[in-house]
Amino acid sequence: MELQTIEQNIERLYLNIQMQKEKERQYQLYTKQYIDIDINIRALERRQARRENNQETLEQTQILAQLWQQDMKAHQRKDVLSDFLIKRRQEQYRQLIDTILRGEFAKR
Repeated sequence: MELQTIEQNIERLYLNIQMQKEKERQYQLYTKQYIDIDINIRALERRQARRENNQETLEQTQILAQLWQQDMKAHQRKDVLSDFLIKRRQEQYRQLIDTILRGEFAKR
């Protein structure tokens, strides 16, 4: 499922960042990964917008897209991420994606 791939890519990104020393976690080293994930999230959002009677999932996907944009820009601005922020973001995305997935499974 597309959403599970996005979740894996987000997890991979944050694990890759976390493997580096904090001062070596510059945004530019991860730009491609951020953009690739952003593209996939936007594609998911467009797909959800095309589905009928899908307002709740669309809104949740839009929240995911907004959070991703905010977090990407925050890393770009600060140019580093602390372990605390990485852990918080990992949990935030897990919870949000789990919520979206539960809604999708309930529709079946």
